[in-house]
Amino acid sequence: MGATNNPDRIPMPMIRRFSFVSIIGELNQEDRVYLLKHFMNFMPLNGAFTNAVWTDIAKHLEGATGDVIRKICDNVWRKYMSEFVANKPNKAGELLKWLNSDNKFDIRNFNDDKRHTFKKMLSEHSSVNPKDLQDSVTEHLSNIAIIAEIASAKETYRKAKEFLAGVNKLKG
Repeated sequence: MGATNNPDRIPMPMIRRFSFVSIIGELNQEDRVYLLKHFMNFMPLNGAFTNAVWTDIAKHLEGATGDVIRKICDNVWRKYMSEFVANKPNKAGELLKWLNSDNKFDIRNFNDDKRHTFKKMLSEHSSVNPKDLQDSVTEHLSNIAIIAEIASAKETYRKAKEFLAGVNKLKG
């Protein structure tokens, strides 16, 4: 078994000995929806997040890597939490006290029950709406570093597909 971002650097006689060669990591529409939901799962979301909304937002992220999607969602989290702390400092203090009630907060111990309670406590004060996520997507897709990261990923996958087609032709 092996993995590389540069399969063209592996000698062809070696590759012919592999029984299976695959491209891993390219996200399709379904993958992007899944990752958006996964990364946004730490925040209270309002009921306007329908399947159609998730699908529409994911369509704008064609070619995006998982890291780009995480950055977009992290941006929503930072804005949301900054507003919460600035506008409701007493409630934010109560939430922090709850997070540290057993011991100092440790994300490794933040299980599904604690996440559910945390989201419930936050949702009593506000929730994230689809526009927040769409605004983050728009902001990131105008960032030159993100544009370059997506272009690089697309080029890597294009080259990998060409390479894989060549390998399959040889094995054919």
